[in-house]
Amino acid sequence: MITIGILAPDNSVQIKTALKNIIHSAGYVSAVNDNSIQTKKKLALFERSGIDYCIIVFDVRNIYPVCLDILILDNAKNQKIVTLDLIKCITEKTILIYNTDNGYLPALTHPNAIDYGFDRNSAVTVSSISYNDTSIDILLYISRPFCGIFSNNIYIGELLVSSEQQSDIQNLIPAIICGLVCDIIYEHTVKI
Repeated sequence: MITIGILAPDNSVQIKTALKNIIHSAGYVSAVNDNSIQTKKKLALFERSGIDYCIIVFDVRNIYPVCLDILILDNAKNQKIVTLDLIKCITEKTILIYNTDNGYLPALTHPNAIDYGFDRNSAVTVSSISYNDTSIDILLYISRPFCGIFSNNIYIGELLVSSEQQSDIQNLIPAIICGLVCDIIYEHTVKI
């Protein structure tokens, strides 16, 4: 089972929803759990139940350490979200997906850190956006290669994403990156 943490105080619900849609559209089973003192026990239960992906939503005020495979960070309002308890959730193999647009998170030096945003220097950014009647087409540009969770390599290039969700594009990007590193998204065109 892959554990994915989300710490994004203002937009964790939108990121979680986009991520669940990606996981389910690929035919995998996911569970969502708010981080609590019971999280480790629930993870063991999910593992025995055959859950493929567990999404853990963190509250910045109370973080109960649990080992994560992937951590998505977004600090939209410059809150103190990086704490010692959060750091305890990260190993050298954890993949960190973080937003650098607002400048509230520094460039992370973790070997598996992937920054995203609208800045052209981000590892993953947006080349173009096209709004249709019922969907949004987003052309993502991957400017730096990165490694996936199963040692699959994601190379420099573009990825067309078509989304019927009326979500902020900024909230779709980390979910799409997560799908890439989990080898759920592997085609050139993705529909969410």
